[in-house]
Amino acid sequence: MKIQILGVARTGTTNLALSIEKEGYTTILEPYGVNPKKNKTALVEKICVKNISNQFPIDKFKSAYDFQLENIPTFDKTILLDRKNELEHWKSYLNLLKKYHKDPKTTHTIWYEDDITSDWDRKMRNDGFYEVFKLQKETIKKLSNEFKIPITYYEDLFSEDRMYSFETINKWDLDIDPFNVNEYLDPSKRYKQIGKRSQFI
Repeated sequence: MKIQILGVARTGTTNLALSIEKEGYTTILEPYGVNPKKNKTALVEKICVKNISNQFPIDKFKSAYDFQLENIPTFDKTILLDRKNELEHWKSYLNLLKKYHKDPKTTHTIWYEDDITSDWDRKMRNDGFYEVFKLQKETIKKLSNEFKIPITYYEDLFSEDRMYSFETINKWDLDIDPFNVNEYLDPSKRYKQIGKRSQFI
C-alpha cells in the first residue's frame, strides 16, 4: 500500500508518519520541503509519504493544489490533516517558525504558551506568514472537496478519549494495526505542554 499524509504544518503529520513507519512502512518526510532527500522507492511495496500542503515541485507546477490534483491519484490512500482550533493552531505555527529561525533541529520539541510573544506574532504576520498558514488550510479544504476525502483533525487524533481516536484511525482502513498507531499518538506526545515555561524555571 502507498499512503500519503498531507496536512497543514503542526497537525501531527510527523508523528503519524513515524507511527506508520513502525508498522513496516518506508517513510519519506517532506520530499518537496526545504531540504528534500532523494529516495529510491520504486521497489518498495509499503511506502508512507508525508507532505505539507504548501510543498510541491516548483519546477513542474504552479501551486501545491495543482500538484496534488495529479499526486493524490498515485496513492492508494491519502490522509488529510488539519486542526479545528485555528487560534491554537496559529500559536503552534508561530512556535514552529520561531524554532526554525533559531535552530531547525529543535522544531519537533516541546514548547509552552509563554514561548510565543505578541511581538513575534506581529512580526510573522507582517512578514506574510499568516497568509501562508491560511493558504495551507485552504488547500486542504479544496482537496477534501475535490477528492471527497474527509479531513482528519489533530484534536481527534490526539484526543483524551483514546477510543474515539482509535475509531478515527480505524476508519482509514489501512494495512496497519490501529491499536499500535493509536498508542503512538497518545496526547502525552503533543509538543505543546500545559502551563507556562516560567512555572518550571
